Amino acid sequence: MEELEEAVKYHDIFKAYSLGVTLFESYAVKILHEDFDMNNVHVGKDIMDRINVQTLIVILYTNKIITKSEYDDMIKINSIRNNLIIHKDFTKELDVGTLLSTTNYINKILTYAHRLKSIYWSKMAFH
Repeated sequence: MEELEEAVKYHDIFKAYSLGVTLFESYAVKILHEDFDMNNVHVGKDIMDRINVQTLIVILYTNKIITKSEYDDMIKINSIRNNLIIHKDFTKELDVGTLLSTTNYINKILTYAHRLKSIYWSKMAFH
């Protein structure tokens, strides 16, 4: 989490989005494993490992683990990561529109990574 905090602090867009979405995915898998275990639903690790981050966010929302606004923002962050960050040529500078889109959500990345971490730890406390 420290590396993400530093990336957000210094507006290292590539690192913030890459690490942030990775943490979304990691915590989502852990949260869902705990949630399924608590409800006596067995889902194999191999199945969870094949689900993409967008689908994991959808599952968190449809299971009422995250709110609609959290869902909307996390989906947008993942979309920015995929469409504006990861598949761009970073040898070129970002255009103004792309830069504005990415910086509007950069602080939310950290907020939601902490939120998912908190949800996970609260589920662990009840397990």
